[in-house]
Formats: sequence, structure tokens, C-alpha cells
Amino acid sequence: MDAAPGATVTLPNPNSNMVLNVAIKVMDTDSPWYGATYDFVITVPDQFPIQAPRAECKTMVRTFVLSFSPSLPPNRHMLQVITHHLTEHYPLLQLYHPNIDWEGHVCLNILRRDWVPVLTLSAVVVGLATLFTDANPNDPLNEEAAHHLRTDQAGFRKRVKETLKGGSIEFTFKDKSKKTFVFPKLV
Repeated sequence: MDAAPGATVTLPNPNSNMVLNVAIKVMDTDSPWYGATYDFVITVPDQFPIQAPRAECKTMVRTFVLSFSPSLPPNRHMLQVITHHLTEHYPLLQLYHPNIDWEGHVCLNILRRDWVPVLTLSAVVVGLATLFTDANPNDPLNEEAAHHLRTDQAGFRKRVKETLKGGSIEFTFKDKSKKTFVFPKLV
């Protein structure tokens, strides 16, 4: 199978080609996700190629949301200890992306409304890789990331790069609520 640059495709079960593991290392230096690697699973339905395959980002298993009392806000050391503990004991990856939600669901047009039976699994892999070079804030799964990209591209790129460095980052959502997410170091 021809894959996108930086993509590695493996079959977890050599007796079946119904599930593909895809690792995408973001190679484009202009991408805010440059240098990170993301793992996807593509599931091929029995009705393929009539029915589109399904793709999920498997680097996200669980989201940690830290809540603190306003009367006892966390200090930098406390956040470092918590971050270290969580990333040591729960090796999880997070992704701040408009087309991939916190649970790993992927929004890619060729996996939905634009699927046609002439498309190949290679096209799906290329489509997944393209999410990291041409994110689409107009067809989002993560509304907050999409809004951020649409309204402040420089700030969005900075936020993505901060998440790749690891640690905890507080997000303020459109409804003015705040949540702290823990990101392990990816680059």
C-alpha cells in the first residue's frame, strides 16, 4: 500500500486485512504538529468498498480534567507532580485538533459524505496525514479548537506547540468555563 510521507501501516492480524494500524509522524515543518507521531486504527467493513472504512485516533485513551478549589489554586510544583504522576502511570496522548475530538473520533470528509467506492485505503491514510497539514476548522469535532483556529491562527499554532511540549494547560472555553488538561511530551 502506498502511504503518505511519515505514515507507517501495519496489519495487527496477518490473517485479516480488516484492521490496519497507522502511525503518522508529522513531517511537514510548517505544521504546528510537526515532529509528533499519532496512532490511528482503520477498520474496514465487510461492505468495503461500498461502505467507507472507519478511522479512530488511538493515541487518546482518557482525558484527565483537573479541578481545583478557587480558594486553593494549584502552584507550579503541584501541577508538575500531578502531571508527572499521570503521565508515568497512564501513558496517554492528547491532541488539540479541530477535526479530532478528545475521544479520538476523526472527522474526515472522505470517511463520510465524500466517500466513493473508487477510493482506496491509501487515500484514507493520505487523508489522515493531511489533517496535520490542512486542518479544517469549518467541519470540526472539537469546536473549541476549531473556533481558536478560525479566530486566531497564530494563537492556535502556539497552543498546539504548547500541548506538544507536555504538562498541564488550562483551556478557557466559549462558555467561559475553564478546564485543565494534561498533555505528555511528544516532541
